[in-house]
Amino acid sequence: MTVFSNGDYLDKDMMDYVLSLGAKVHVDIYPPEGDEFNEEKIASAIGKFQKRTQYKVLQKDHDQQGWGDYVIANAAGEIVSSMKIGKYTKDNIYTRGGAMDIPKRATYERTAVCTKPVYHMNVNYDGKGMLCCHTRTDFEGHKDAVIANLSEPGEDMFSFFAKLAPARRALLGPGKKCGVCTTCDDGDELPKGMMARTPIGAAPFTVMRKFLGRS
Repeated sequence: MTVFSNGDYLDKDMMDYVLSLGAKVHVDIYPPEGDEFNEEKIASAIGKFQKRTQYKVLQKDHDQQGWGDYVIANAAGEIVSSMKIGKYTKDNIYTRGGAMDIPKRATYERTAVCTKPVYHMNVNYDGKGMLCCHTRTDFEGHKDAVIANLSEPGEDMFSFFAKLAPARRALLGPGKKCGVCTTCDDGDELPKGMMARTPIGAAPFTVMRKFLGRS
C-alpha cells in the first residue's frame, strides 16, 4: 500500500507512523505556481520538507536542475520513501480525467485499453474509492468516478473491488472510452485495434512492461 501526499502536512510523527504501518510513502512536491522550474524555489520546498519531517531528501539524477526523482532516507540512511518534482507542461501533462483545461482535452479521444483500475485501487483522503489516480472527489466532473465510499458502514475493500469490475471490463475492451476516460492519454501506448479486441488482449504487453520496469 502506498500513501501519496503533496507533503504539506507531513511531519516527523506522521511519517514515522505511516511507515510503521508497513505502507510506502510517495511525496509530490509542487513549487509555487509560476516557479515550477525555479531551482531556488524547489530547493526551498525540499528544505522545508526536510525540516518538518527530519528525513533527508536525496536527488537520484543530478542533471535535471532540481526537478525529477528523489529518494527519502531516515536517520540511519535507509531509503524509506520516494519523492518527485514533476516538470509538467501543457504538452506532457495528462488531462487528469478531463479536469485539466489544456489544448489536447479538445482534440484527444481515447481508444486504447487501460489497465490502471486493474493494477491499482485508489482511495482518496476522505475514504472514497475512486476509478483511478487521475480522478478526485473534490472535482464536480469526477462525481461519476466515485466507485464506493469506504467510510460508510457495509463498505470495505472487498465491496470496492467488486464494484470496480464493470469499469475494469469496459476499459479492457476495444473502442472509444467514455466518461472521465474520454480524453485520458495515460498509457495510450497500450495495444489498440486487433490487440485490444478481447479483455485479455493487453495482458502480454502489460506483463512485458512490468518486466522492463515500466509499470
